[in-house]
Amino acid sequence: MTFLGAPAVVDSTTVAPSGGCFPGSSRVRTPDGRVLPLSRVAVGDRVLAFDDSAGTIRHDDVIAFLHRTETGTGNTTFVRISVVGGAAVTLTRDHLMYVSSTASDNDVRPRFAGKVVRGDYVFCADGDSVAMCEVAGVDIVYFDGGLYAPLTSSGNIIIDDVITSCYAEVTSHGLAHLAMAPIRVVYSFARYFGLQRTATSIGTLHSGSGIHPYASLLRTVADYFLPEVYDSEF
Repeated sequence: MTFLGAPAVVDSTTVAPSGGCFPGSSRVRTPDGRVLPLSRVAVGDRVLAFDDSAGTIRHDDVIAFLHRTETGTGNTTFVRISVVGGAAVTLTRDHLMYVSSTASDNDVRPRFAGKVVRGDYVFCADGDSVAMCEVAGVDIVYFDGGLYAPLTSSGNIIIDDVITSCYAEVTSHGLAHLAMAPIRVVYSFARYFGLQRTATSIGTLHSGSGIHPYASLLRTVADYFLPEVYDSEF
């Protein structure tokens, strides 16, 4: 199933005012069949992800954490999106998902999780295949279990069997993926020398807020050049 072979068309690129993450209890699948909470995932681990150029499921390296705060986050507000069939993903409202309003491959667009409504369609991993799943419910939930934003080499990740982008705040997945190219280059060199788990000193030297320094820099640039898409509507 190929629905993202070409860059998604959006009217404009906008930026949301806060970062996009998952709670630490959100789960990923590894090549050996294990299901791990994000709180136990490290840079260099391989997890189930999605190749948007081919529309296929694959395993990718986690090359960095754009945000990783393990404690002291308080009751963070998340959106829980449940689909027909039982899968449910929990993420902050500014995180990007691939969404269709009409159950058509031609209607797929990156959309902030906070903009997904009941009756929309998102995409799930069904074994080695991609399935279009109708959204059965959207709820606001609160967690105090950390904030995690893993970055894979493809820029996509499968969380709790639901396909999401690794990116947030900016409505263009393609632009965000291009902006993260330096991290992929650093990781590739480190992997060549067998240092992938330490190479993201770029990925572990976080600021006090737990945000990756490169992501923090991009956020500053985006604040200056791009308009905010969210106000106080949520």
